[in-house]
Amino acid sequence: MPGMDVLIGIVAMLVPASAIAAVLLPPVLLAVGRRRPLLAAGAYLAALAFVAAWVIAANDHMEWADRTGGQGSVVAGGSWLVLALAAATCSVVASLHRSPAVPAAQA
Repeated sequence: MPGMDVLIGIVAMLVPASAIAAVLLPPVLLAVGRRRPLLAAGAYLAALAFVAAWVIAANDHMEWADRTGGQGSVVAGGSWLVLALAAATCSVVASLHRSPAVPAAQA
């Protein structure tokens, strides 16, 4: 079915791109935004850990496919990547979210 091949091709291109976005976008926005740096930095570190776990899981899956002759999957370890994207999104939101204004002390 040609439609399914196109869909798999799109997914195959978006998976690495989303991993790159999860690694590169939060520190840029953290440097620019500086709204809640501790929360944003913590979420970014979590995103990096999840991306590393995704790379390890995908690599293990492809090694298994090579060793056994099985068919590999482009979405192997995808749950780690979803967690990385969620943590990166949290970091971006924390970087851009404005804290509530504190009223000035009245003299």
